[in-house]
Amino acid sequence: MVKLNAAKPRELSEYEAMLPSVPFRKGLQHNIFQTNKTKEQASPVIRDNIRKIKAYNPDWNYSLFDDADIESYISRCYGPVILSYYKRIDPSYGAAKADFFRYLVIYREGGIYLDIKSSLDKPLYKVVEEEDCYLLSYWNNTPGDGHEGFGHYPGIPDYIRRGEIIQWYIAASAGHPLLRLVIATMLRNIDAYNPFTDGVGWTGTMNTTGPIMYTKTIYDTLTAHPDVYPVQWVDIINDCGFRYSIFEKEQGENPSAPSHTAVLSSDYRKASVPLIRNKSSLLNTINKLYLSFLRKTHK
Repeated sequence: MVKLNAAKPRELSEYEAMLPSVPFRKGLQHNIFQTNKTKEQASPVIRDNIRKIKAYNPDWNYSLFDDADIESYISRCYGPVILSYYKRIDPSYGAAKADFFRYLVIYREGGIYLDIKSSLDKPLYKVVEEEDCYLLSYWNNTPGDGHEGFGHYPGIPDYIRRGEIIQWYIAASAGHPLLRLVIATMLRNIDAYNPFTDGVGWTGTMNTTGPIMYTKTIYDTLTAHPDVYPVQWVDIINDCGFRYSIFEKEQGENPSAPSHTAVLSSDYRKASVPLIRNKSSLLNTINKLYLSFLRKTHK
């Protein structure tokens, strides 16, 4: 049988060496970033949310990046090697591309990244302290909490008892060394990606670029080096007023209101092609054919 595993990845330090040196500057820079596939096709509810975020935070710079902006930014600020990793993500996986970008833009610029479906219910001046440099949070996911059961994904080790370290927002200082480590881990995962062990669709994204990778990297690093990386643990939803989704249905709201997957672009969770394009075109073809065969035989 042909062995389809990716080549053995390099040491993590070699991936960190691919990244530009960004001086760590304590305190969150006043930048807010969001992404959407195109600026012109943002739905009315998304546009209203952007106006709300800007109105709450007039002293923060707001930037909306579309697909073309992201590629241009990575090319300009990180160079062709890092851009080549980004381009290896299959176009079906907009969420993974957004994962990739959020780490890079916050590492270099500092500030806050929010998913396009997410929002702020408080002005940031009421939330962000002068000395803050990396705001981390778990879900309120215990029985009776507002997000009961959220964040407990297959793939997150049992020893991380709270589950996911929330990843739909990133709030960090420019040059934060822990975020640099997250980026290096993601690059290594891309090189090591195997669709048959790492999965496709939701599973592949979560493991390779998304919340499972993010949570394991941060939790394990902070556990091993508790006094090295400056972070602040917060209740990002109840205390800081960050909102996971403007499409969440609260008590009393219209139950027929659309979910974010109905309003936003195609759902990556249903993708069945490999998340990462292999450097070998032959291996890409073999992987796609075999995955197609598996789908047909397991219906």
